Amino acid sequence: MTRDSSAAAVYLALIVVALGPFALSATYTAHWLWLWFLAPGLRFLPTSLQFYIVLAAYGIFRTTRYVQNGHFRWKDAILGSIITPLLLLLAGFLVHLALYRG
Repeated sequence: MTRDSSAAAVYLALIVVALGPFALSATYTAHWLWLWFLAPGLRFLPTSLQFYIVLAAYGIFRTTRYVQNGHFRWKDAILGSIITPLLLLLAGFLVHLALYRG
């Protein structure tokens, strides 16, 4: 039984994308969304490390969608991992403006 050498590269790519661009941009987004919507009611603010740990664990499962036929689609993974949280941040900011400025 032989081990496919590309499997290690795919696992490494999953970890790099999940812990890198996805977790960092999602942590930034979660921090601001928490401040805008949940902190006033809950009066609790998790640290950035707590956000990062939770979102990095989620990111590892999320980035598996970019594996196809044993190959990792880097371009789609990087763009999707950065753009998705930032679009969520933009939507949250627009709702924040509509609720608190209007």
